[in-house]
Amino acid sequence: VQKTMTADEEREALTKRLAELKEDQIQELEMVLWDKKVELERTKMMYSKLREDSGKLLELARNEVVRLEKDKAVIEVEQRFKCVQLEKEIGRLATEISVKQMPEENEHVMKCLECPVCLDVCKPPLQVWQCPEGHIICGTCKARPELKTCPQCRMDLA
Repeated sequence: VQKTMTADEEREALTKRLAELKEDQIQELEMVLWDKKVELERTKMMYSKLREDSGKLLELARNEVVRLEKDKAVIEVEQRFKCVQLEKEIGRLATEISVKQMPEENEHVMKCLECPVCLDVCKPPLQVWQCPEGHIICGTCKARPELKTCPQCRMDLA
């Protein structure tokens, strides 16, 4: 036996059911909203942590670059110093070889061409300087700021 409903009862039942469905839908949407808010907070925290970590890494990288630039500068200075030392040694050895290949009569001439400061033979490519009395000094020694007088006669080199 099925009970028949009047239109008002049916409308009331449908309105009630519609309200229940709306309430269920609202609760479901609120749960989705809550989940999204939690996910947003997690994402914000993760992003904040990543920014913080990337800032630290960037600072470490900058410090490493500065350290490497300093190391590079030190190495460059050391290399220039070594090059100068090697060039001097090569020049000294070349002079020594040329002296050993010369006959002994030219040794007197070589002694006359010796710089009295560094005792190297004054020959090209070095410049050869003379004091007012005619004593010679190599260009390298003449460039020294502390050398103001001729080491042989003490005349002013200015």
